Amino acid sequence: MQIGLKLHSILRDYLPPETKGTTILALPNGATAAHLLAHLKIDRQCSILVNGQEVEDENHLLQDGDEVQMLIILGGGS
Repeated sequence: MQIGLKLHSILRDYLPPETKGTTILALPNGATAAHLLAHLKIDRQCSILVNGQEVEDENHLLQDGDEVQMLIILGGGS
């Protein structure tokens, strides 16, 4: 299956520079958000959005044609 992938901020470093953080990625059928993180070798906490909806369970099953975004949520302020 293929998914669209967009990595934001420093996560863009996990893809080749020429992609500018956006690519189409082939994954095996049955892949989950956790599989995607492992495939990209991302070991940090990040927010995952699938088709515009935040996914909190890394066992979320990805589907062919999904649009996935990953970003780091920064906290702070008062």
